[in-house]
Amino acid sequence: MTPKRFVRRTSYSAILRKLAPVLISVLVLGIFYGAVSSMTASATDEQKKNLEATLRRGIMQCYALEGSYPESLSYLLSNYPIYYNKDAFLIDYQIIGQNIYPAVSVIQRK
Repeated sequence: MTPKRFVRRTSYSAILRKLAPVLISVLVLGIFYGAVSSMTASATDEQKKNLEATLRRGIMQCYALEGSYPESLSYLLSNYPIYYNKDAFLIDYQIIGQNIYPAVSVIQRK
């Protein structure tokens, strides 16, 4: 029979020392992924706010120069410098009345 002093046993601390770098790497990658996705969502929200403000300025500029609100979204986009990512945002433009500020909403596409 082999004496027990020559039998190698794996202790929990040895296993932990081998797994620690892997666990730390997974933790760091998880934190990095969370930070990047948070920044992406924040940037998209900021783009939406900027587009809404640009549309308001364009509508008011049209009213100031022409005396009436734009008759359609296509008229506003073709005559005033408003550029946006059509794949990321949808603009809902509805005329309420002849000389009433139109209902404009920006919808983020997924």
